[in-house]
This record gives sequence, C-alpha cells and structure tokens, in this order.
Amino acid sequence: MHAIHTALWILLLVSAMLLPFLSGRYDPLATSVSACATVAAFGSLLLAPVGIAWLIYNRGYALAKSGFVVATLVVAFATLTMVSKGSAAAGAAILALWLTWLVHLWRRLCAAKMNGVKLSRAIPIALILIPLAVTATRMMIIGAVASWSHDRAIANSTEIIADIERFHQRTGAYPVAIGSLWPDYQAGIIGIERYRYEPSGGGLQPLLRASFNGSRHRGGRYVQSARRTGFFESCRRPAAALA
Repeated sequence: MHAIHTALWILLLVSAMLLPFLSGRYDPLATSVSACATVAAFGSLLLAPVGIAWLIYNRGYALAKSGFVVATLVVAFATLTMVSKGSAAAGAAILALWLTWLVHLWRRLCAAKMNGVKLSRAIPIALILIPLAVTATRMMIIGAVASWSHDRAIANSTEIIADIERFHQRTGAYPVAIGSLWPDYQAGIIGIERYRYEPSGGGLQPLLRASFNGSRHRGGRYVQSARRTGFFESCRRPAAALA
C-alpha cells in the first residue's frame, strides 16, 4: 500500500508540473498549478535528509515531527507562488487542505507514540524517493514535453493560417486583427490561451504568436509568417521577453 501511495504522489506532482504543456482546452489555472507543483517538488528535496537521518538513527517520532515542519514550510512557499500567479483562492484552498491533513497526521503520530507503535520504514523511504523521483523526472522529460506541445500548437495553427491567407486573397490585405475572421481558434494546449496576431510592416508580413500564459519556461513563443503558409518558426527565448 505504501508503494502505491508513493507512486500516486509522484504521478500527481509530475502531472501537475507538466499540465500547461498537455493537450486540451485552455485552463487559466494550469500555469499556477504547475508553478505551485514545481516549487513543492524542488522544495520537498529538503525532506530527503530527514528521511536519510530517520533510516540511519531510527528516531522515527522526532524526525517525523521535523518532517511535518519542513513540509509545512514547503506548502506555504508553494501557496505563495500560486497567489503570486493570481490564484489566491486556489492557493488558500490548498493551504487549508494541507493544514487539515496535517492535524490528522499529527494526531495519528501522537496516538502511535502513546501506544508504542513503531513507525514503518516505508515513510522515510517515501520522503527520500518522492522528491528525488519527481525532480529527476521533471528535469529529464520537460524538454521533450515542451517540444511536443510546440509541435502541436504549430499543427493546430493550420486553420487560422489558411483563413488569414483567404482573407488576404479576398481583400488584397491582411486582417488588422484575427477577430475579423470570426472563428475562435484554439491552440489545443492547456497552457496556451489563444493565438496572438500582430500585423507588421503595413500588414505585409503579419506574425502569429502563441505563448504559455504566465509561464517561466524557456521557449514559450512561436512566430508564423502568414505569407509562407505552413512555416512556423519556434523562437526559443526566455518568457520574460514575451511581455
């Protein structure tokens, strides 16, 4: 059972971190959830030394309490990250859930100590394994997942590019804004709200952009020349340059 719980925690944190890059309709909470999970994952590395000390010195109760303190600090920082992304209500909900669970765990710990129950060694192993597995998985696959989401956004731009070209053929000029084309074009990536159309050079060479909303991940911008249908260049620049 402990192994299942550990695997579920790893899956939950990795999925949350990768959420903005996954396929689906835009979700305004995706980047906030991803940032919160990333802070929690890297912050939870502080729990690994607690787990190691637990295994070495076999002082389960004292180190379990230390683990609660460290975990609470990590959750607090993750919550502040979510609030800074504009998701105060979601951050407050996460903090409230953690505090409720913390009270439950603390009571169980005190009851186990009072009854002389020895804590399972699976707990410190989980404290070591979960942070290391989550951060390692994130570092190994984030590039591939981001590239896949780039390619999907590129592929999903075919309809809007074709409509831009048809508008140009019909009127002799590129549209001032894609709102004049009527349809609601979706990038098909959870973290990308919409395509952004920027006419430049008097409409001679418009640009089509798609960026991960609020993301700090590198490589968040795409540029498409509507004059060259089917060509979509991925510009790998820091997200700070996308403002």
